Amino acid sequence: MVMKNKTNINFIIDAIMFVNMMAMAGIGFLIKYTLVPGYKENEIYGRDVDLYFLGMDRHEWGKIHLAISLFFIFLLALHIILHWKTIVSFFRRLFADKKKRTIIAPVFLVLSFLLITFSFMVKPDIETVYTGSGQMHGRENTAPLLPSDNLSTEEEPEIIPEDHSATSESASGSDSEHVHSKEYAVNGTMTLMEVGNLYNVPTAFILYELNIPENIPVNTRLGLLRRSYGFTMSDVELIIIQYKANQ
Repeated sequence: MVMKNKTNINFIIDAIMFVNMMAMAGIGFLIKYTLVPGYKENEIYGRDVDLYFLGMDRHEWGKIHLAISLFFIFLLALHIILHWKTIVSFFRRLFADKKKRTIIAPVFLVLSFLLITFSFMVKPDIETVYTGSGQMHGRENTAPLLPSDNLSTEEEPEIIPEDHSATSESASGSDSEHVHSKEYAVNGTMTLMEVGNLYNVPTAFILYELNIPENIPVNTRLGLLRRSYGFTMSDVELIIIQYKANQ
């Protein structure tokens, strides 16, 4: 009876792991090929648009993908615990030499630990992005300059002008059209407070322009507000542009 129950539990866990893995792959394909990043939207649709599935954009689906991945790790750990005796027995048969086992096992564990935690230990390469207005935007490159990399006083960074020809068309078009601004890009995972602090725009002004009650908490995510009040991320970007223009 005990063996039968254990077999049933193993089958259920394996079945859930399989469905979970398919969901991970499916959402990954959704983010990669359907809810494409901004720089691919114009190439595919001929204009800048907001892309949603079930009311969520690619950033919000990314959070779901992360949650499913963490759940998969939990199931995998549970699977290993339930099959621990089998795993140890197979490992000993595969590596009969005890010295090899004492080397391979720690290396395997350390490698696994590094693969799952390396993202918390590395620092990204930071580069400065120059916008069409000539202002610096984004992150500054903190890597040390080589002697040959020093700019002379007469040289200035090349500034590539942005193409704003689609702005007026997008602003007057349907609600699904999205005016992408490198300076004022927002997404559904950002909160009102984050947008206000990032672009120095009062949250009360954003709420007023979106016809949202002022008593909404400033830590509310834009994605949640969008589903309740029917605006788009491009509306928020245009509000930021409007506020900056009137300053």
